[in-house]
Parts: sequence; structure tokens; C-alpha cells
Amino acid sequence: MRTQTRLLVFLELIALGAVLQIGSQERPTGAPSAQDAKAPPKLGNIRGRVIATDTGAGLSKTSLMLRSSEPQGRERPLIAKTNAAGEYEFKEVKPGRYHLRAIRSGYVNQAYGQKESDLRMSQGTLLVVRVGETLSHVDFKLIRGGIIEGRVLDSDGEMKETLLILPSISLELPTRRKRLASR
Repeated sequence: MRTQTRLLVFLELIALGAVLQIGSQERPTGAPSAQDAKAPPKLGNIRGRVIATDTGAGLSKTSLMLRSSEPQGRERPLIAKTNAAGEYEFKEVKPGRYHLRAIRSGYVNQAYGQKESDLRMSQGTLLVVRVGETLSHVDFKLIRGGIIEGRVLDSDGEMKETLLILPSISLELPTRRKRLASR
């Protein structure tokens, strides 16, 4: 009986050792573990600077709004503010395609990549963030806005009480003249 008990204990120890040895073996590098499968995808970053076109100085207190071009549900845009030097950074941005807009009081709002001559609300250049990527030098040059101020008087020199003023935009387009060669 003692021999049988010793034999059973011996066999159980061998089986336990085999289980422990299998569990301690390293997994192949190509095979993901259960922890790896649940790990969130690595996120990206976007950073840049906002300056005033007229002075070249960094613009503090500028709001930057990063909006997905493929929104899912009620996804809110990401918001960042510039520091005193006009620098900003969006951290932990999900991989995807985005539109970026800079907004500051006293300046014309601008989409990233928007051309100065493009006066309509352009979407600008699409930014593509890839896994683990940092987009640097995503910079803006904001144009100072203008203010119209004054008084409008009637023919008797008195101020008009009710008045609607609609400013218009005047564009000077470059002309392309063809020089005709004389023969």
C-alpha cells in the first residue's frame, strides 16, 4: 500500500512539474497574448505653433479645434489652447483623419491648410494621424481682423437711428495678360 501511495505521489509530482514547465515557456514572438489583444491602440500627437501674419509673434490664447472627418455618434472635437509662445499640442489622438481650425478673438478664423485667398469657410487640408505618429510643425499664420467704426448722418447732419450696414469684400485678382509676339 505504501508503495502505491508513493508511486501516486511521485506521478502527481511529475504531472505538476510538466504543467509548471509548460506554463513557464515563453510564447512565440508573433503570437499575441490575451493582454496584448486587449491593449488599446497606440495613439498619436499633433503639435504646432500659431503666429500673427503681420508681426510673426506667437499668439497666446488661441483655441484649436480638432474634428474627425469621420465622426462616430456624438463625438466631440478635441480642443487645445496655445501657450504664451503660441505653441499647442494635442496628445493621445486616435488614429484617423481630422480637420483642424484655429480661432482667436481679433483674428480671422482659419482651417489648417486654408489658402489666404479662400474666403469661404474652407475645410482646409486633411490631417492623417497614424498609430504612434506625431505630426509636428502643424502651424498657422492668422490674419488680423478688422473693425468698422464710425457714424452715419442723415442730410440734416443728425445721426441715423436705425441702420443696417453690410460690409462687402473686394478682391483684386491678378490678371494674366498674354503678350503677342510680332512677326
